[in-house]
Amino acid sequence: MSEEGKKTHISEAIEKANTGQGICRKGWNGIRIVPTNSDKCCQIFNDHELLSYRWNPKKDDLIADDWTLA
Repeated sequence: MSEEGKKTHISEAIEKANTGQGICRKGWNGIRIVPTNSDKCCQIFNDHELLSYRWNPKKDDLIADDWTLA
């Protein structure tokens, strides 16, 4: 959940994120997703480097309400 206990869905987290800022879910331990409007799609980063392009979310990720800004 985001600050103040408010539930945040993925679309809300993306809207709040600045360009290049990532989003993540509770328990992802330093993994963050950086959505783009480019052919790079959603990039996956850890604390130090780009891990992959084109994140493929699970259904649970898309309906979760524990998204935060990374």
